[in-house]
Amino acid sequence: MSEESKTNTVEETNVSNPTTEGSKNNDIPYSRFQEVNTAKKELQDQVAKMQEQLNTIDADNKAKREERMKKNDDYKTLLTEKDAEIDKLSGFKTQWNEYEASRRDALQSKLPENKQKFASSMKLVELEEFVDIETTNANKGTGIDSSRAGVKPAQAGEFGGYASAQEWAVKDPNGFTDHLEKTVEGYIK
Repeated sequence: MSEESKTNTVEETNVSNPTTEGSKNNDIPYSRFQEVNTAKKELQDQVAKMQEQLNTIDADNKAKREERMKKNDDYKTLLTEKDAEIDKLSGFKTQWNEYEASRRDALQSKLPENKQKFASSMKLVELEEFVDIETTNANKGTGIDSSRAGVKPAQAGEFGGYASAQEWAVKDPNGFTDHLEKTVEGYIK
């Protein structure tokens, strides 16, 4: 049995495959060649016609686009006006940025160094409020009335820097007493 199977295998391999045989010998029938060649030429003709149509469509679209642009001369005028407006507003923006920078520097100079870094990230309105609060708190901490900042009692005039004699007597009794001793004749302690 083993000899028979070997013989069958050898015979099967000797049988030639018709598709591989034709390609080995280049024995393609001429009619098939003509058929494929004709189909190829037809497809090339169709591609050429479609390319011609595509070129025509592109040219038409370009011409229509140019016509629309010529009709829209008003658009060019509007665009020119908008460009002029943008240039004008850019000048205002530059002025505002310069003002904001100088104002920010002035406000930050009123703050102590440890708070300047914190204040640098604030918006201008917030920075102004923050500086007002900080300067008010700083004045309260020194005991100076912020409404009369910079006025010393000796320079204050009639009431020692206070609005009335009563206020002076209540807020600075020692100073008021000294004043009375110096100015009123016959004042008794």
